[in-house]
Amino acid sequence: MKSPRRLPRHEDDPVFQVRRQAADLKAESVRRRSRLAALLSFCSFQLFGAFIAAFGLHAQGEALGWALVYLGMFVGNAGSFLSVWYLYLAREARGDW
Repeated sequence: MKSPRRLPRHEDDPVFQVRRQAADLKAESVRRRSRLAALLSFCSFQLFGAFIAAFGLHAQGEALGWALVYLGMFVGNAGSFLSVWYLYLAREARGDW
């Protein structure tokens, strides 16, 4: 029982608690989907870079082969960095931290 001088609190309202739990579950779903998309883009860039670098193993000239290997490493690493950076900026804009 509350005292007559105390103002009502949202925590005492069961409807507020249900809405709050639903909002928390929805926010967790959005965060989980965002992490999965970042993981898939990270892996995709790494695989695409490895695919480009594999062509360097079959090139006719040595200089062209090394250029393709380094290009594949650059694409994989730069793309992975950009996907993680995008994840950070999206979570910051959403207010996750």
